Amino acid sequence: MDNINAIVANALQHSALEGHLSLSLIFKFLTLVSHSRNDIILAQHAKHHPDTPPNFLPPVFTNLCSRALNVDGNTVNACWDVLKHIAWNTDYMRELKQDPEIMYQSYGVTEGLTARVYYPPSLFCTHCDFKRERPLKQPQQQAVVVFTVADGTLPAYHVHLYCNRCKINYHHNFYVKAGQRYYYEGIPDTLQVGEHQFVERRLVEQWIALMGTSCHAEIWKRHKERGQSRFKLQKTLQRARMANAEHPAPLVNGPEGLSEELEELEAAEVEFEVDSDGRVVPEDLSPEACPDKPTEGNRRIWAQLGRKRTHNEQIIVAPCGVIIARVTFYGAEAPYTVVEFIRNTFEHGKHKPEHIFFDNNCTIFKITRGDPWWEDIMLTVDVFHHTSKHSKNDLTCQQNCNPIAYPELLKPNGDWYFNSSIAEQTNVWLAGYNAICREMKVDRFNFFLDELIMRRNEDTIADLRSGGQVPGSWHGLL
Repeated sequence: MDNINAIVANALQHSALEGHLSLSLIFKFLTLVSHSRNDIILAQHAKHHPDTPPNFLPPVFTNLCSRALNVDGNTVNACWDVLKHIAWNTDYMRELKQDPEIMYQSYGVTEGLTARVYYPPSLFCTHCDFKRERPLKQPQQQAVVVFTVADGTLPAYHVHLYCNRCKINYHHNFYVKAGQRYYYEGIPDTLQVGEHQFVERRLVEQWIALMGTSCHAEIWKRHKERGQSRFKLQKTLQRARMANAEHPAPLVNGPEGLSEELEELEAAEVEFEVDSDGRVVPEDLSPEACPDKPTEGNRRIWAQLGRKRTHNEQIIVAPCGVIIARVTFYGAEAPYTVVEFIRNTFEHGKHKPEHIFFDNNCTIFKITRGDPWWEDIMLTVDVFHHTSKHSKNDLTCQQNCNPIAYPELLKPNGDWYFNSSIAEQTNVWLAGYNAICREMKVDRFNFFLDELIMRRNEDTIADLRSGGQVPGSWHGLL
């Protein structure tokens, strides 16, 4: 049936195929008509048996093949007369269209072959004077794994080629010259994410999409519930280990249960203060209402529960929700460091904010007093912290940092124009990725967070525009 000599002999009887029949035409024609087998059967007479190929194609499929293969209708009808028995054999067509991946997995593994081998985009050196004359012939091959959308994790090989003249090593995604890595233009279909790991671009895009879906909201809900449990656990630990060393308070869950939960406990700092009676109390139980952190940073008594490489990620967020800048603080959230961060962000730009909300602006105001650069910036405490954490007896705070003292922040009906707690709310979103970032090295850590923030900003701006807003005054991480 599929003997090439028989196909050629049969084709010679049709003048319409003269000069048209090729392997490409045969394969495309068989693929098209076999894919539409049931539709072709539906157009036949009721007495026609489905296992028998019809004598003629319905006109609509003749037109389809004619346009898809760029041939006339007579050529399509001739192809059908020659190839219809092959196209109608479902088992044969299923085997003909079999994915090469399956054959490589069945027969290529013992020969050291895989269907996926990742080469550089060109087999020639693109830098030396002998371009396109001789292909590179110094390959280095390594076994890798590739993560795919359809087939999961598969074995593969990565082949990089070396040019002796230019001393350049060409890889699939980049080339290396003088110890420096240079990436090719564009984004390839498969990305190298590790020394021996590749990921399909489609899979990466799915991962990114999942970060912004309702699925992540459910994950964050669970994370928040666990966070509340950990908070209770910290309080238990304080009572059991610190309140009275000689007679510790009993553990709520028992020693074994507490140990199991401690393995999952995130790194956290618990700060304490010494009150007027010399007692050590947690900071949130201190009688002092208005927080007055020392300008050199937190130098109180503190306990660190778990490993922690950095202190916090400090972000500057516009009231609309766009994250303008980010920086890592290592020792403490010291006011002088916050001042430097704000100034570095806006000093060389075209825009400088008129108001900055921050929970410790009382201290920031004292530090920046007399500095001309800060004279036209109002330093107000966000509404929540000013209402619940700041002392009404602190005249400096009430006169300079009370948001209600600035009428431009209030609407005629008494509501606020801006969400002064947007940074705190964004911190909650950012904290959801603590578990992912905790063990990253510095380069991957910075890349991941910056990419995450830029994509979030893109979504925020798209939402604002769809709501009739006109964002785009600041150009921070975007």
